[in-house]
Amino acid sequence: MANPSLQIGNEKWAIKEDNLLGYSTAGTRFAPQPITMTRASAGTRVNSSGLVETVELLGSEEVTNGDFATDSDWAKAPSGVTISGGSANFNSSSDTYVYQDILTATKTYKIIFSGTINSGSLYIGENGVATNIYTAGTYTNEVAYFTVASSVRFIIRKNGAGTLDATIDNISVKESTKNNLARVDYDGTASSLLVEPERTNLITESSDFTTWTTTGSAEVTPNTTISPDGTQNADTLNIFSGNFFYKPITSGAGTFTLSCYVKVASGTLDFKMQSFNGTDGADASSTFTANTNWQRFEFTTTVTTDSNFYPIQVSGLTGGDFQIWGAQLEVGSYATSYIPTDGGTVTRVQDQYSKAGISNLINSEEGVLFIEMAALSDDETKREITLSDGTHLNYVLIRFNSGGSNIIYTRVDVDAGGGLQYWDLDNSHTITNTNKIAIRWGASNFATFINGVKVGSQLSGSSFSADTLNELNFDNGTGGSNFFGKVKQLQVFKTALTDTELETLTTI
Repeated sequence: MANPSLQIGNEKWAIKEDNLLGYSTAGTRFAPQPITMTRASAGTRVNSSGLVETVELLGSEEVTNGDFATDSDWAKAPSGVTISGGSANFNSSSDTYVYQDILTATKTYKIIFSGTINSGSLYIGENGVATNIYTAGTYTNEVAYFTVASSVRFIIRKNGAGTLDATIDNISVKESTKNNLARVDYDGTASSLLVEPERTNLITESSDFTTWTTTGSAEVTPNTTISPDGTQNADTLNIFSGNFFYKPITSGAGTFTLSCYVKVASGTLDFKMQSFNGTDGADASSTFTANTNWQRFEFTTTVTTDSNFYPIQVSGLTGGDFQIWGAQLEVGSYATSYIPTDGGTVTRVQDQYSKAGISNLINSEEGVLFIEMAALSDDETKREITLSDGTHLNYVLIRFNSGGSNIIYTRVDVDAGGGLQYWDLDNSHTITNTNKIAIRWGASNFATFINGVKVGSQLSGSSFSADTLNELNFDNGTGGSNFFGKVKQLQVFKTALTDTELETLTTI
């Protein structure tokens, strides 16, 4: 079988700012092919260790002597601070700080530090901007972010009144890029490119459940448990039969999906997820069972007016201790990847992928487009991936149809040949499962294969003239009807592969 002229994925993923790196092969040689990625916001994924994380690229270390091994590189002022014994030591009731001039305006930085604050408080970040404030406690590899307004000065500084008695043992500062980064998501056995629509988490405190409303004698204890992101920031909810636990939200009418990570310390416990409207009493609920493993539970319902949503309530059930983390309420019929919030709603904008100017990677006259992918839902709008000339006149298309009909649609339109040349509809496969789909085009040589079976073919029709197709888009070729799903791999071939080769290529 010929080598693909363009490949994405198949366990080979490379990510850089604004790009997902595809590749082409010639024998054993690999040539990178950057695929433009756009998402002007941060996004999370499940990494290869099974942890929920925000995808980011980190620059080089900005801090010198971040382990405080020597009394050097840090400026100290005005008094009450020393560097010795492998730590910066603070003990003063007056203003006191250490700093390095290492920051660049408008850039975002990631801080990781360890230390102990015995009394008082301090802030870490840009000088004069007291946002990352820490009070008494022990911190181990604590993570924080800040975006620089104007100052070049990175500082660890006393905050507020009282005496600051603290030691900082290690600190790291690196530039962080979170926007326009592809997300490779892992399901425990394989990796997929996660491509999602825009969604907003309407819950303003997604993991600080001490700010939520409890009824009766329900109580929340913060930071008791290692959460799905690998740090000790999950809370314990002690809730008794007949009690409710919720965050008041003005939802409006529509279809909403509530999700939350839940587990218990031992055994199993039942709980409900519920929507409730206090005006007309309309409500809906589903019952779930939590065990000792973190699970993300999801509840979808349609409401006609403003409602409250309860991620855990045990009305009519036996209560107990639940560990909880990562609550999300979004408009839509299914849950998307976790969107962290801390004091306000947060929107993750849509993932978009495209590759223009690649006529040299596409043989317009004949070829194959192959995709291994799964839809996120079976009731969303059309999801399309195309090779095209940037218009909706010349294109090769693979589409998941809308409406819960599980239709896989393949199509070839050739403007010079009179429009539609070939199409096939198949509804014998579940589109939320992973399917291997290939469409072959060429003059009087069209076919569609799904999971090792030829589901459609045609031995008539025109093909494109040379160099017509020059773009790969995760949409209909013109920016409409965008694709959302999980892509394990995508390949473009410059030759019209044989039936035998396509059967082998698409067999699950």
